Amino acid sequence: TSLLPIIAAGFYSSVVPREMVEKHGDLMTVTCGTGPFKVKEYVPGDYTIYERNPEYWMKGFPRVDQVIFKVIKDENSRLAALRMGTVDIAWLKEPQMAKTIRKTKGLKVITPPPFRQMRFWLNEAKPPFNNKKLRQAVSSALNREEVINTVYMGYGEITSCIPPGMVPYALPKSEVAKLPFYKRDLKLSKRLLKEAGYPNGFEFTTVASDFGFDGIPGVQVIQSSLKDAGIKMNIQQVDWAILLKRWRAGDFEGLMMGGKWDPTPDIETRARFYTTSSANYGRYKNPERDRLLDESRVTQDEKRRIEIWKKIQYIMAEDVPIIWVASSPAVFEVVRDYVKGYHFLPHPSRIYLRDAWLDK
Repeated sequence: TSLLPIIAAGFYSSVVPREMVEKHGDLMTVTCGTGPFKVKEYVPGDYTIYERNPEYWMKGFPRVDQVIFKVIKDENSRLAALRMGTVDIAWLKEPQMAKTIRKTKGLKVITPPPFRQMRFWLNEAKPPFNNKKLRQAVSSALNREEVINTVYMGYGEITSCIPPGMVPYALPKSEVAKLPFYKRDLKLSKRLLKEAGYPNGFEFTTVASDFGFDGIPGVQVIQSSLKDAGIKMNIQQVDWAILLKRWRAGDFEGLMMGGKWDPTPDIETRARFYTTSSANYGRYKNPERDRLLDESRVTQDEKRRIEIWKKIQYIMAEDVPIIWVASSPAVFEVVRDYVKGYHFLPHPSRIYLRDAWLDK
């Protein structure tokens, strides 16, 4: 057993806000004094050194003396650091990178449940998507499996408004596939177009950015899928900052943006889709869905809460305020084979570094 430092390379700019270090000094307990490690040294944009918290409430933990978070923003540089053995743990975002390194001796790739979603926003506040049948037609024409196979290289699943990793509220994969307008059905799509008053199809523009690895490839697959139903989608590529500005202003017809989930579905769903929320940028409205969200907040019985969230997922699949194209792991965790006892959650929390130890 070794109590040497674990060196973890991440793509986050920092793990402790600079102002907190300046306020409290160079030794600060993480998580309000109850966390497994204390901050010993912090260099913004470079590294943070954590040392064992001797007052941690779990006896015998953490199992290493210190953890060093080294900021390596470039994906290829993290990959190189793993191969050279200069880090023990690193996080990769791109499926291609995970696939590349999977056969490297001495390394293990951990694939978490899908927690990140490719989200194709449709603006209900303006034509053409103030017409629900057009939103449904787009959803019916979409080839979700092609996105999973080509963009995510098989590391993904179809997803409702709640990703598969959000247990116990996410629908099982078999039930997600049966949600309304999820199965690719060009005949249904063309029928919906006719019912909406567009028998010959229609044209719209989607705003996208190359900020994430999947943004442009994803929207290109969607463009190809919709063409088969007679729907012409133009792609307007903009810088990430401009995309964010237009998203928040509701200045779009369609808009491609990925996103990760918080530990509870209420946080994300209420913020993005509740009728009166200031962050409801797609201007989605459904009083029954709002009522269910309110009910879920005051319901203590877990089985009832699961049933409420099941209803919410069906309502939002029917309304299509967003097309949740596919879900993939938020990151791929790669560890050296001598790192023992470590596992991680599908969201950015890394609390289980307290359980890790090195067997060199």
